[in-house]
Amino acid sequence: KFDNVKVIESERLLRNQKYLYDARIVPTSLCDNKVNLAISTRDTWSITPAYDISHNGDETKTRLSMTESNFLGTGKLISLARASNDQRQEYTLIYRDPNVGGSHAVNNIEYSENSDGYRHFISYKLPFYSLESKHSYGIIYNNEEREDPIYFQQDKLTDLNHRLNHYKIFSGFSQGYKDEKTIRWRYGLSFIEDKFETTDINLPLVSLNSRKNIYPWLEFNLLENKYTTLTNVNSIKRTEDINLGRNFIASIGYSPESLSNDTSRIIYNISSSNAYKFDKNLISVNTSLKGYWLPDEKKSQNVMAK
Repeated sequence: KFDNVKVIESERLLRNQKYLYDARIVPTSLCDNKVNLAISTRDTWSITPAYDISHNGDETKTRLSMTESNFLGTGKLISLARASNDQRQEYTLIYRDPNVGGSHAVNNIEYSENSDGYRHFISYKLPFYSLESKHSYGIIYNNEEREDPIYFQQDKLTDLNHRLNHYKIFSGFSQGYKDEKTIRWRYGLSFIEDKFETTDINLPLVSLNSRKNIYPWLEFNLLENKYTTLTNVNSIKRTEDINLGRNFIASIGYSPESLSNDTSRIIYNISSSNAYKFDKNLISVNTSLKGYWLPDEKKSQNVMAK
């Protein structure tokens, strides 16, 4: 059965690929209650070399990178980069497979070796790739070590050695596309551990405790299907898909003191995005609120709103 909503969404999924700047799907003929479709795409140059240099105060930053977003015509992304400033050097390899084994599963790998640490990131997940998608799952591994600068007013005091271990596993479900919107639920378990150590033993600092939180969480997502196509919004001569409907996401988790080395806390994260089009003008509205609520102390912590 021909479904125009699926055809339009298929065009949108194709245009989400960085190496394609336009995609069209049109019916060509009807035969025995079957519709034949013609797919036309326009691709871009997929190899992107880049060199950036900036100077701020006494610090100069440089970055050299080479990215191939359609490796051997498979749609896989490979990126090599070298970045440096006056204090550190960083070498990064990124690999992304948006269709593992011809499926809708996505695999991301990042390996970074720095003069002050490293970053090892791996994720494998099946996203809600379509409005009709009814299942999602994934696992995320992030192991990182770096030096974070500590400032007093505008003066740098020292660096803190920061080691991160962040792991997440999740699953999700949805009833699919109904009434021009889809409602999705995800639930999972997160492990977050941050360890801090001073790199300057001669500088007295208040002792920083390591943080470890293990918590289950639940997420709600409301996505309205009010997409429209525009050009010259964020990229020149590129067809872009802009959603004029709501995309509301809210998650909440609870980390009990018994599973952490810290006080019990409620972790929340709320975000909403929308866009409004008036003639040739487009207004995007994005808001977010996240932070912790400490029920034992009855106070908020690390609240960020924008």
